[in-house]
Amino acid sequence: MWKREEFDKLFLHYSNLGSILVFIMFNLIIKVMPKFSFELAQKIKVKKDVVPGRHGDYEKIRKGDHFKYGEFSKYNNTPAIYGLKCKITNKIYIGSTKNIQHRLSKHFSLLYSNEHSNKKLQQDYNKYGYDNFEIIIYNNNPVNLLEEERELQIKIGIDNLYNEKISNYYISEELRTKCANTDKSSHKTKEYREKMSKIKTNKVAQYDLQMNIIKIWDSAIKICEELGYTRSVILSCCNRSKPRAYGYNWRYVDDEGNIILNGYQKARIKSN
Repeated sequence: MWKREEFDKLFLHYSNLGSILVFIMFNLIIKVMPKFSFELAQKIKVKKDVVPGRHGDYEKIRKGDHFKYGEFSKYNNTPAIYGLKCKITNKIYIGSTKNIQHRLSKHFSLLYSNEHSNKKLQQDYNKYGYDNFEIIIYNNNPVNLLEEERELQIKIGIDNLYNEKISNYYISEELRTKCANTDKSSHKTKEYREKMSKIKTNKVAQYDLQMNIIKIWDSAIKICEELGYTRSVILSCCNRSKPRAYGYNWRYVDDEGNIILNGYQKARIKSN
């Protein structure tokens, strides 16, 4: 049997030992915590510095892309008369568009993929690379796109252009021969008109993030008019360049609402 005096001595001994351990731990915490807090703050700061911008990827080449994210967004979705000039040869391609951001992105994506229709421009791009081309905006508020484009092309001169044609003014012999040899026998048939109508009419389905259908739109233009979204962003999502846009999933669909891979492909292949 424990005597009361022995129990009191033992309790006092371990109580003192516990106080000493608490004192040691408290001192360690005081010394370690400031350093830990500083290192944690530095990690958070570095993380924020590495991921700037609203989407976190500006000025970075994301997986599957060819150019820095946001490379063409500074040009906005506005009409423009523009030029793509080679710094080495000083030759220039002159074009016009209702959406300069989308058009530039398309030009350089085709050039990167070696699929651009202008062979001379493609050859120089392959030879000199993206860094040796500059983008020139001649007019970002044109009144008549095609007429102003034509006047600028004539002013610069065909010898300085990559363009193979100036409307009602010039066409290269190569392009003339190509056009002359093109089979146009089916262009006015009913089947041809129906085919072209399907290619140009791109219905877009709006889904939530779980791919539940919200609405089917007649076109991306209708979406922009009613919701104020950017057309090129919606189309990038439809073409799978972006996983989602504005908090929704977007897909091209046919008249029955079936998802298709690309609304601009001539062969509209249904996805699995």
